[in-house]
Amino acid sequence: MKATIAVIVGYVTWTVFWLGGNAGLRAMGLTPQDQGAKIENFGALVALLILSAVASIVSGYVTRLIASGKGPTYVCLGLLLATGMAVQWSIRSLLPVWYHAAFLLLLAPVFLLGSRLARRS
Repeated sequence: MKATIAVIVGYVTWTVFWLGGNAGLRAMGLTPQDQGAKIENFGALVALLILSAVASIVSGYVTRLIASGKGPTYVCLGLLLATGMAVQWSIRSLLPVWYHAAFLLLLAPVFLLGSRLARRS
């Protein structure tokens, strides 16, 4: 039961950080108000990658904090990667290819870094 809760809380944590961060970036004018608009501004793209990294670190940390084993960590990461691939595919025309690649390539190592930080605390 603890493992299932860890996966759910980790996934929800990533989602809350991502959605809240995106709303914040829109409110600050860094990304377009229209969520269907193309984003080509380098600063906005980097801000989105940083947001993803923060969400991944926190999510990995929380997942491992709740369940000490590696299993829930890898299940949550797998779900996040599957969701990330689906979402990146669905918005492929709105962002440059390098962004999609960076987003997906950074997700796993940064998430695992967060889980390692929880293991040490």
